[in-house]
Amino acid sequence: SEFLPPIQGKDKLLESRKRLDTFFITAKADTFYQDPVLKKEINAIIKEYKQANTLLDQALLEYKNENLEELNFIAIDWESVHLKINKHFHTIENHTQSRIVNIKKETSDQLTQDRMLVMIISAITILLAFLIITIISKYIVSSIKVLGERANAFANDLNVSEGFQHQNCDEIGKIANSMNTLLSNIQMGINKAKENADTTTNMSQEITRFA
Repeated sequence: SEFLPPIQGKDKLLESRKRLDTFFITAKADTFYQDPVLKKEINAIIKEYKQANTLLDQALLEYKNENLEELNFIAIDWESVHLKINKHFHTIENHTQSRIVNIKKETSDQLTQDRMLVMIISAITILLAFLIITIISKYIVSSIKVLGERANAFANDLNVSEGFQHQNCDEIGKIANSMNTLLSNIQMGINKAKENADTTTNMSQEITRFA
């Protein structure tokens, strides 16, 4: 239980006290150290450290006076305090390592859950997209099929009285309306042709009668 030689020991003691003061300030402000176990151990260290301040101040004074004999007595007293503080630091270190392991595990588990959630959402999205595409495809195919059947019927019997029935105002509905307009024009042309034929027949009959 001895302190370092005067010049080296004085600088080392001042450096150690400065580092401890900085650590205590940081620990009090850091949420990581709000863990009940860590907070308890840090408070215990601060308590031991404050009680030892008088002893450290005396050590600095003896360093200044280069009183090695008195420093040896102080070193003996400091040894017990040093052991108590070290014990608390070891507890903090072990608990911190345990917390780090737990945090890593929790993070890994959360990432696994997130990946599973993303995969499930992706699968649902793909399935919904497939169902929507299937429904739309069936609708388009069935609508075009109806238009095709009506066009074939018109081509076979030239019956323009029945139009293309389609209730929706979508693109297929526009095609149906256009074809209905075409059929209407054809019907008007046929009616006009019939009128002209009837007129010609009547005129032919009149000419035959007077001949």
